[in-house]
Amino acid sequence: MIIPLHVKSDYSLGYGTATLAALVERAAELGYPAFALTDIDSLAGQPHFHDLCRARGIKPISGVELRPNAAKQSPGDRAGRLVLLARNRTGYRNLCRIVSRRRGGLGTSEQRRATDPAAALAGLAEGLFVLTDDGQTLARLCEGLKSQDTGLLLVRPDVPVEREATALRTARHLGARIVADPEALLLDPADHPLHVLQVAIRQGRRVSDIAGSTAAESAERRLRPAEEAARLYADIPEAVANARAMAAECRLDLTSGPLALPGADAFGGAAPFVRLEALCRTALGRLRERGRYQDEAYDDRLAYELAVIGSLRYAGYFLVAAEIAAVAHERTIPIAARGSAVGSLVVHLSGVSSIDPVASNLLFERFLHPRRADPPDIDIEVCSRHRDELIAWAGRRFGRGRTAMVGAIHRFQLHGAVRDGLKALGVSPNMIAGVSARLPPAVEAAPTSAEAIFPGATAALQRSLSLALRLVGKPRHVALHPAGLVVGDAPISDYVPVENAARGLVVTQYDLRSIARTGLVKLDLLGSKLLTQLDDAAMIAGKPRGADILDLPQNDAPTLARLDKADTIGCFQVETPAVRALLKQLDIRGIEDCVAALALVRPGAAGGAAKQEYVRRAHGETPTLPVHPQLAARLRHTHGLLIYDEDLIRVLADVGGLSLAAADELRAAIISAGENADAVMKLERHFLGAARQAGRDSVLARTVWQTARQFAAYSFARAHSLSYAVMAYAAVYMKAHHPAAWGAALLNDYGGAYPLRTIAADLQRHGVRVLPPTVNDAELAAKPQGGVVRVGLSQVKHLTRKSAEAILRSRRDNGRFRSMNDLLERTDLSAREMQALVLIGACDDLPPLSSNVYPFVHEALVKGLKGELGPAAFEHLVVSAKNAPTDDESQRRYRLLVRIRNELNYLGMHLTMHPMRVLRDDAREQGCLTALEIADGDSLSSSLRFAGIVAASRVHPVGGGRTMQFLTLEDETGLIETIIPPPAYARLAMYITTPGPYLVEGALENNWGSRHLLITSLHPFHER
Repeated sequence: MIIPLHVKSDYSLGYGTATLAALVERAAELGYPAFALTDIDSLAGQPHFHDLCRARGIKPISGVELRPNAAKQSPGDRAGRLVLLARNRTGYRNLCRIVSRRRGGLGTSEQRRATDPAAALAGLAEGLFVLTDDGQTLARLCEGLKSQDTGLLLVRPDVPVEREATALRTARHLGARIVADPEALLLDPADHPLHVLQVAIRQGRRVSDIAGSTAAESAERRLRPAEEAARLYADIPEAVANARAMAAECRLDLTSGPLALPGADAFGGAAPFVRLEALCRTALGRLRERGRYQDEAYDDRLAYELAVIGSLRYAGYFLVAAEIAAVAHERTIPIAARGSAVGSLVVHLSGVSSIDPVASNLLFERFLHPRRADPPDIDIEVCSRHRDELIAWAGRRFGRGRTAMVGAIHRFQLHGAVRDGLKALGVSPNMIAGVSARLPPAVEAAPTSAEAIFPGATAALQRSLSLALRLVGKPRHVALHPAGLVVGDAPISDYVPVENAARGLVVTQYDLRSIARTGLVKLDLLGSKLLTQLDDAAMIAGKPRGADILDLPQNDAPTLARLDKADTIGCFQVETPAVRALLKQLDIRGIEDCVAALALVRPGAAGGAAKQEYVRRAHGETPTLPVHPQLAARLRHTHGLLIYDEDLIRVLADVGGLSLAAADELRAAIISAGENADAVMKLERHFLGAARQAGRDSVLARTVWQTARQFAAYSFARAHSLSYAVMAYAAVYMKAHHPAAWGAALLNDYGGAYPLRTIAADLQRHGVRVLPPTVNDAELAAKPQGGVVRVGLSQVKHLTRKSAEAILRSRRDNGRFRSMNDLLERTDLSAREMQALVLIGACDDLPPLSSNVYPFVHEALVKGLKGELGPAAFEHLVVSAKNAPTDDESQRRYRLLVRIRNELNYLGMHLTMHPMRVLRDDAREQGCLTALEIADGDSLSSSLRFAGIVAASRVHPVGGGRTMQFLTLEDETGLIETIIPPPAYARLAMYITTPGPYLVEGALENNWGSRHLLITSLHPFHER
């Protein structure tokens, strides 16, 4: 039987069409016992390829195809290409180094040298089969390589006879092996148009220019049945035999790799474990000198954790995290650990986490234990402003070659696929815009057909759209994982292929799932806007920064009161509508209640019975789920409900007579088994048998098992929830005690659940007056001035940072601006920049402008700057505006609304006044209540009206083609949650195209203190 040694998947970016899963499945159907994955300049799919092949009983062979111009991202030129196959681990390591050299991961000089595929082999050919379909290239290879390691690929069908004959003569003359190569790129001929489309997009060309050219492959490049492929070589059976022989010699297993963590050479010659133990014991001693951690439980816990870490040889990993944390503390960079690592005392004593896991009753086993298959995963939140600084430090500390960011495969999403696909297919820009306008938001499931997107399209457009939709989910390029950093004991390119990335970083071709198979262990450094906000607010308020930023009184009454009322807009993790609704339903008496709330809003618990059951029990209502008395006693702190992984582990261990490590292993197995009845039954027999052997009550054991099955899939690590709660608590604390400082920090770096206008309005409602920027008073960033917050010039749309800094520099060097002419003469602002500043009132203290002549003179001045209005007309407008009556209500209202509109356009905020305050009389005439009246009212009608603007929106498919929408609406007094159920959504969705304002009517529902409006009618407010 023939063995395909030259097969490409969709990891040949912009070229291949088949997913790995589909490729392996087809190979199994066709009866291939082995085949090689040889993507162009990429090994990204190899670990997953090996897993899939092993599962189907196929021998995986790792390889890569190199082309001369691959560095230019244009794989059309095949002359001189090579196919490399790894025979063993040495060959695989050399594949990684070669691809890294080609992709710039080893530096630009190496990449330039490796443009020629044959040159890329220099010093790296050991352990490889080096094959080519080009006679001249074969001659070059045979000059420096052993003949048994090289070969001529005899590509069939659809290759010119003369070219093949010439290559065969060369191979026979050189004594090189001739190898059958039914090169495969497609699963079916029907995939060829998708291949051509991808090539066109990759090269920035039209499909009409690509089709039929050498840039694209022939439709014959498909994975054929083995017998059909073998018949192509009936005249040269030795080629088939050579392919089988080479496949037999390739013996590489990528299912696991030895750990590749920094060793003694990275830590001054000290063994990593010795250094880690000394670090932790020294830290514990210092804490005890201050009267803390006196209990022997800390000694026992530390000894246990160190023993586990030492036995698993992860000490180097913990030391890398500790050194990064130490540098952060030294530079006053705020950091915070999150996730299950918070349950480790070693992580705490290393300075990575501020949370004491012993006092917090957290389990180390949820993070790491000897039975755990996955490596430990330490996640460190870092002030987003300094994240790159710490990554750069790690590169210098451990060596650029020994550090890399983890890669992520960026794939085509619906909007990008339609846009890029239709463009390459020659569809007009106007038509593309029209189709794009019909696409659903990114949060919704992608349509599966062109008909669903554009029912009335022409047949030609339907065909183009159908082809473009096939791009959805296809790999597009290697991107940076949001946080993953790996540090190795040798160059990273010895373990994985790496590429040059933005900002001078090196990125692995392997993604998060694959990197763990290499022996490298990922450390996450996550940029945190919250830590940046806390740092800015602390600096403004003159409070401790850096490591002390989360060290706050844990029972602070004003903070707990804010949490209890869900007065948490702008506060990380506790500001979303779902969390705020849950906070209102619970009595928040301490941070533990916040921890529970954050665990319960996770998708599993919120979508299942856990959240509502917890709320019912918290209010003293009869549980709807049966509760065994002994189980309830074990879970008093959560009202007898399993919501934390740690509780689940403890209960399984206690009732099953298991160790905590074995219990965590069982917890993970239950989740992995899912709905697999056979796997679940096997686990159940194991648990009940263990409980029986331990002498446990059989009824209790069965109850625990049923409860574990019910809640294991969406229980949440308490360590993770606690780490989030500590950060959220700090945000609410700053909002309660330093509102102006916190407000300025939010305005400078907000990126949460609401538009900036909602954040500014919330600040105003809490007594923080927010003023728009002016050229004479604003700084670059927002900052408190005399008890109010002045928005910074950096917030002005269209005003470049360079121009903003020029304004500040001129003001510093030459004093305040005295008039508009003075501003124009001293700065070089564009007409567009001046328009933004003038229309938001930033120049209102510069004659001839003033707030009294807004907006008439302002608009005239903008026209004058654009050359649309002469001096005489401008002077006439100035005089007219100054003489116009200022007490006319309709004119006052008009001027207010224009100013608000311009503030929204150029600042993203309405600072002068909330739009609904301007429209309040109109809303009263329509019978509308305010958000505050709805929130505080005791005897409200079951049906009521409200008018407000959209603060947040979420569309949620509910099955059967039906959709509902959650809308958070806002007026000048606060926010109100609304729900548009599926029947109403079908009628009303067409109206919700802007932020509003909208006039809504519906039934008020009260769910344990959380009120929302079930909307029955909705219309734009101007249609009232």
